[in-house]
Amino acid sequence: MRLLQSDQSGGFCLTEDLTDDELSSHPYAILSHTWGKDDEEVNFADLQSGSGHTKLGYKKLRFCGEQVEKDGLRYFWMDTCCIDKSSSAELSKAITSMFRWYGGAVRCYVYLADVTARASASTHESSRPWEPAFGSSRWFRRGWTLQELLAPRSVEFFDLHGTQLGDKKSLEQLLHEVTQIPLSALRNTPLDEFGVDERMFWAEGRETKHSEDRAYCLLGLFGVSMVPNYGEGVDRAFTRLQKEIQGEDFIARLPYAADAPFNSNTSQHEDACLPNTRVDLLNMIYMWANGDGEQHIFWLSGLAGTGKTTVARSVALLSRAKQQLGASFFFSKGGGDAGRAVKFVTSIAVQLARSVPGVHRHISNAIIQRPEIASQSLRDQWQYLVLEPQSKLEKPATFVLIVDALDECEGSTDAQLVVQLLAMSGSLKRVQLRVFLTSRPEVHIQYGLDQVPDAKRQGFVLHQVSPPTINHDIRLFLKHELDRIGRQHYQEPGWLGAEVIENLVRRASGLFIWAATACRFISEGTFAEDRLDMLADGSDCDSAAGPERHLDQLYLTVLQKSVQNSYTAAELAKYHGLMRQILGSIVALSSPLSVQSLSALILIPEQRVNRMLKWLHAILDVPKGQNQPLRLHHPSFRDFLFSKDRCADEKFYVDEKQAHATLASKCIELMSSRLKQNMCGMKAPGTLAAKVGKDRIAQRIRSELQYACINWIQHVAKAGMQLCNAQQKSVDQTIVTAQDKDSTQLHAFVHDMKRFALYGRAAVEQAPLQVYYSTLMFTPTNSVVKQRFANDIPACIKRSPQVEWEWNALLQTLEGHTSRVEAVAFSPDGKTVASGSNDSTVKLWDAGTGTEQHTLSGHTGWVNAIVFSPDGKTVASASHDKTVKLWDAGTGTEQHTLSGHTGWVNAIVFSPDGKTVASASDDNTVQLSDAGTGLEQHTLVGHTDSVNAIVFSPDGKTVA
Repeated sequence: MRLLQSDQSGGFCLTEDLTDDELSSHPYAILSHTWGKDDEEVNFADLQSGSGHTKLGYKKLRFCGEQVEKDGLRYFWMDTCCIDKSSSAELSKAITSMFRWYGGAVRCYVYLADVTARASASTHESSRPWEPAFGSSRWFRRGWTLQELLAPRSVEFFDLHGTQLGDKKSLEQLLHEVTQIPLSALRNTPLDEFGVDERMFWAEGRETKHSEDRAYCLLGLFGVSMVPNYGEGVDRAFTRLQKEIQGEDFIARLPYAADAPFNSNTSQHEDACLPNTRVDLLNMIYMWANGDGEQHIFWLSGLAGTGKTTVARSVALLSRAKQQLGASFFFSKGGGDAGRAVKFVTSIAVQLARSVPGVHRHISNAIIQRPEIASQSLRDQWQYLVLEPQSKLEKPATFVLIVDALDECEGSTDAQLVVQLLAMSGSLKRVQLRVFLTSRPEVHIQYGLDQVPDAKRQGFVLHQVSPPTINHDIRLFLKHELDRIGRQHYQEPGWLGAEVIENLVRRASGLFIWAATACRFISEGTFAEDRLDMLADGSDCDSAAGPERHLDQLYLTVLQKSVQNSYTAAELAKYHGLMRQILGSIVALSSPLSVQSLSALILIPEQRVNRMLKWLHAILDVPKGQNQPLRLHHPSFRDFLFSKDRCADEKFYVDEKQAHATLASKCIELMSSRLKQNMCGMKAPGTLAAKVGKDRIAQRIRSELQYACINWIQHVAKAGMQLCNAQQKSVDQTIVTAQDKDSTQLHAFVHDMKRFALYGRAAVEQAPLQVYYSTLMFTPTNSVVKQRFANDIPACIKRSPQVEWEWNALLQTLEGHTSRVEAVAFSPDGKTVASGSNDSTVKLWDAGTGTEQHTLSGHTGWVNAIVFSPDGKTVASASHDKTVKLWDAGTGTEQHTLSGHTGWVNAIVFSPDGKTVASASDDNTVQLSDAGTGLEQHTLVGHTDSVNAIVFSPDGKTVA
């Protein structure tokens, strides 16, 4: 660090580059200011050559030298001329050292060139006519100002003429109002006591000459260091800054459904549309995607097997080629994370961060500000991880989101919610997110889309394409695939006549899945001609039958031809039973398993499973890799296998409930035989779950056991089972007593286990072994769980603590607000808790589990009161910001803001019929508003002081 000092000629000169040790014997002042034009500032070369006296910036240099002398100092530092900016190494060092240099200064002088103290102004602190100019000074908008204000202990402010206006202490309230930086930070409280998100908030909207400096100027604020790289762009600079702050990529924290994107490893062999097929439809979709119309949703609906996913994959490929693909999510029933909506939003956000320029840092900021966002509601995730980051992009752009097979999303309410989220994308202005959605025409999806105005969506029904068009495309597909099969079987070119192709086209009945399955069936046989004849002779199905019937007959043919004719009757019965168990399990799985894991779960030798699957490649994707999951080629096979009407041969029909019952039983057996204390072999009881590597978990807890632990209860529910005698050998008698619903033993155990789980949830989620070391140990003595598992308390604990005899009244503590909670309310059905806080938010919680459902953000002041409407569908909140807000309790969206009060709103209440909201305020009035429209109906005047409480009479006719 070079310092300035006065020389004998009345000018200024630089010291040598001083080390940190040398600086301790050179007390110095430091200047903070706004730069003028580059050619007006005194630079390093000017000092070296003794020039620069005529530049405007020399006035600041002279001011600083004079002030240093007044303060009895000798040295000072000024960024314009103490750094040799021609040296990239020196500039880089200066940027990373700046916060430390300002912090090491005896005094920091802030020179405000756009503020002038009036000569006639009183020096009394209460008379400061320069305050307006001070508050609007350009200095406060600088990015570098933050560290120059917060790092030094002593900061003094001067006007254009060098008149002192005050210091950081005397002006702290004014500085707080201008910057919104807390007083405690201005009083030099260590910055690491303030959250990352709060410090990021201080920096919002600040300006720097170089865009990258918006990130570099924050290095000292977060106590991190990184090499500046001018030219990398602000987004890259912020991404690097965020990684330095946390030591990791924030985006990597988000849960991700790896099998959901169109180009996932598991989908890499799936086909797109062949050339010259689906031409008109694809052109229509491309015109929509590149248009600027308001119809931001395109819904492609069609019956099973009509080729929706193939079209979606084609759209994804072209969008990616044009750099327009924002993200894709291909739902797959039974596909684990790809079959559920729980990771839908976070997976979309991860892909957007990778594909949309500039959005990575905004999504990262959202994660910094809301570390628990991945466990919050899908609506909150969509708002903070998708909509808000996209809205902050400055350059107009259009990106396509592709959501395929929404009908395969587990849970109709979740599927409807996904539609609602996608509809919200139309609110974006500069950036357009155009949504391509495919599904079967299911009622719940149709209902969800009906809520989207016609002007906002476009639709196309795939199974209503004219027969000549669809037959043309299927004909091209069959010819392409059968030519390939012919080459594999060493057939002569043109081995199939046109008549055979036409026969197959007719039998496909417009279903691409029939054609694809038929081609796989033909291909896997030793004699392709024989298998082709089986399908083409037309004797196995009425030619007038519908498309679904033809598909069912094809599936039945594949199953029947997989059975060897040499089996005896007894062997056939055994073989069919084994096939039903294996296929039923594969189809009923909640997420796919490899052959190895499936074999271990259902207790059938792996070799036998492989032998069974050898001839079923036409309907199952059987991977070559030992650890790769088995998958259905198409979900229509699940519908076929579980339907007694469709699967005409009862030897292959699988009862769906029985399949789930079998899996439930196998899951329980597996857990009972394999689960034990400290599965991952952690050495310390305080080991955090986040610190246990995925490889270690996979090695110690095999895939089939992980599956059983996660999904056993789903199979119990889908089987309509009770935990009954069939599992008594596998599960403790305490849990699985007889089927008697009134079993007091079972009820007591379940009730106590719930209390136990809620009590230890926070600790066990972070450090799993605490279930033994703290949760079980501190559980009340008379707890059923404590008595049953007392022997599992670690032997190293020699003396147990004194604990309560029974559970106390506390069920759980809901944590999430960042300030004091002022109000709470239960919904009328008791299932939801609402809380209002001084952090200006309302939170909705699941009363049974304590899980946060929504964070309602919108108030700008404390939330003083909160209430549910009588039907539980609306939440009203009253705030210091003089407003009442009405929220949808189910979705967390704001419905209305009632803004008629002129003082704090202290209380609110709904009328018994829910049509009116009454609010009481510090403005001495009561206001009645229409709950449906948010419009003010009456203002009740008469009080002479604040109104603090309010209530309706039971008949709703009187307000007190």
